[in-house]
Amino acid sequence: QLYDHDLGIKVRLRFDPYFFAWSLRFLRQCTHKRMRANTDVKLRLALYSRDCINAVSAETSIHYDERKKGILYFFRSQQSFDTGSDNYRYLGEHGLPIEIVGRDRLVEL
Repeated sequence: QLYDHDLGIKVRLRFDPYFFAWSLRFLRQCTHKRMRANTDVKLRLALYSRDCINAVSAETSIHYDERKKGILYFFRSQQSFDTGSDNYRYLGEHGLPIEIVGRDRLVEL
């Protein structure tokens, strides 16, 4: 994957002790257990931020380009849909309103 030209980040491999140390720390986070732990932290922060902005908006009547209609994520294959569904289902089980839909429900929306 490091050599995929379509990736959002590019890593240029070179001899750099600081980069090497950072890479090891980064790779230690690349386990399923750490991914879930990091996801939990990010989700709590996201839900807290959402609640804070809603409270500030309600208390101050500040208007901004607020949208609460949701987000659609599209997947190119059944395999990526299944993997994505598992990840989003996890978020749904931990407080984030999620609706996983197939083609028919998407057409209804």
